[in-house]
Amino acid sequence: MKILYIAPSYIPSKSANSVHVMKICNAMSNIGNDVYLITRGRKNNKSDFDYYGVPSSFKILKLRIFNLKWLSSLFFLFFALWKIFQINPDIIYTRHRFSLIIFPFL
Repeated sequence: MKILYIAPSYIPSKSANSVHVMKICNAMSNIGNDVYLITRGRKNNKSDFDYYGVPSSFKILKLRIFNLKWLSSLFFLFFALWKIFQINPDIIYTRHRFSLIIFPFL
């Protein structure tokens, strides 16, 4: 099954939500799913997978954008929509509030 997880968390980060997102994506891929994570990104000297101590069993798609309050959320929404049409997932999970408002109408 192709699963898309949309999380506006910054990867890498030491925040609890970014750790949770990486661990959940790892767990979903361990049971045989093809998992894609859409997230906001930062430059990192290490691999994101090494940073969190998870194997590279899923794909991370990052949008590198400055934090511009609601405007960056809008850019992130359009990036997620573009990736949805490219990937064509079976299931979409999201932690992004704008996505929760828009995606049910698709």
